[in-house]
Amino acid sequence: MMYKLFSVAPKLTGIFLFAALLCCVSVIFAHREWVNPIIGLSGLVLGFLLLACVSVTTVFLKMRGISFDYWFLFLFGFLPITAMVGFMVQSKDLPMINDVTTNLYHPPAIEREHFGSFDEKLVPIIKKSYSDLESLQMTTDLMGLKKIKKVLSKYGFEVLDASSEVVLFYKSFTTAFMRFTDHMVVRCEISGNQVVIDMRSKSVYGQSDFGVNAGRIRQWHTKIKEVL
Repeated sequence: MMYKLFSVAPKLTGIFLFAALLCCVSVIFAHREWVNPIIGLSGLVLGFLLLACVSVTTVFLKMRGISFDYWFLFLFGFLPITAMVGFMVQSKDLPMINDVTTNLYHPPAIEREHFGSFDEKLVPIIKKSYSDLESLQMTTDLMGLKKIKKVLSKYGFEVLDASSEVVLFYKSFTTAFMRFTDHMVVRCEISGNQVVIDMRSKSVYGQSDFGVNAGRIRQWHTKIKEVL
């Protein structure tokens, strides 16, 4: 029994330290512009899985009667399990898409790398999952348009195209933790004193945005409504 204790404990400790180091390095690398965030995320997930394995192994040894003073391995190994399960439960009802718009049949578009055209296959998915996302239609004057431009410019949007009928605003967002890049376009179509505002937010990496793009559109809907 003592032989098992002294042969297993150092290995578990080594795996634990390696996994913790892998998580830290993955997050650091994800913050470098020359590294694809998917690589950083993959390393983080692998580190979490290793920590989870250490936690499960520690509990198994305890059940087999092998007790030792390394219960911190279970504690820190259990945290990623809790985080992953919580994240999966929270996102279980979210669709696996990374491109969301308020106008499904005439979405805003720009000539920008990674933006591309809108996939029509997403139309029924967005209708079902994000039925609350609609074009903003309002009556306003020139002062109202200036207010919209002012608030968008204040938060870093740039004007890509402007005419008497259409104004396109663009901004690139970067997530705080893993540094994923998202593109967002706001289109204002003007006809007399009628303005129709459409938005589109798309992630550069991954197949799912876990609801981030839809949440961003809702946020800007609210901001523009508050201005007017």
